[in-house]
Amino acid sequence: MTLRTPYTTLSPEFDNFLFAPIGEEGNGMLLSVLSAFTRLNIDPWREAARLSALSKEKAVEALAPVIARIPLGRWTVVDIPTIARRLVDILPRQDIVVQSGATLRVGGKMRLRAAYVVFLVLLATVYFGVVMRQQSPPTTEPASPAITDTPH
Repeated sequence: MTLRTPYTTLSPEFDNFLFAPIGEEGNGMLLSVLSAFTRLNIDPWREAARLSALSKEKAVEALAPVIARIPLGRWTVVDIPTIARRLVDILPRQDIVVQSGATLRVGGKMRLRAAYVVFLVLLATVYFGVVMRQQSPPTTEPASPAITDTPH
């Protein structure tokens, strides 16, 4: 079933990650990543996009301290790296992540490759333009008959 627009999330590709449980809180309720980020005043979709742009290892290193800031539930400090790794495995691993408003975020490697390709195309265009201009034979127009003022 498709949700109506007011009830859809900003970036549905992050739903599995954001709604995944970190663990059980002291009161027995499951704490989701979305709730934890919100409690810590972190924009959940921006943080998910940031983490998904990192390598898995870097994302685990970045997420673990965030989880450590949450008051411990029924997990211990020793469990935090395992929890972070499990959550990072859920993140979409894409170079291009579509955000709300159809804005595209391109991963660093892909952005660098795109810039390199654009540079090569521009360089090739300039090079071939110069080469073609140097190799074209000089144009010689046939001499036009002289115009005289005398009537025939």
